[in-house]
Amino acid sequence: MTDDYVNELREMFGTSFKGVERYSAEPVRFIVKLKNGADFGQTLHDLEAIASDLRVTVINKRRGPQIGYSASQATYERQFAAEIWCVEREILSVTGPATTRYEWVEKIPAQIPAQFQDRIASISLDRQMEPFF
Repeated sequence: MTDDYVNELREMFGTSFKGVERYSAEPVRFIVKLKNGADFGQTLHDLEAIASDLRVTVINKRRGPQIGYSASQATYERQFAAEIWCVEREILSVTGPATTRYEWVEKIPAQIPAQFQDRIASISLDRQMEPFF
């Protein structure tokens, strides 16, 4: 873990920052937005073929179109040349006790693989994750 990046995260999240881990066993959820005119079915098939644990979670043809996926952290980082970290935050509440939230944070955002440059407009990470500590 690099101290500089941990300090950067500490500054970004302020007093809510509780800790950071480089790896997590929790799945990574993300949205792949397709370019207009891209072959939806073929792109869906080709993306599923790049990794055995890449799973479709949501298909929305009206908003883009876009496909929601989940995968392991290792698959996400390997397939999309990304680097993500797990951050633990404490969220204070006026009406009750503080709660702990776990989030994915992108150190290196996902890159669109070369074979999909003509079909994928963007890849966006869903920051929310289930507890893992």
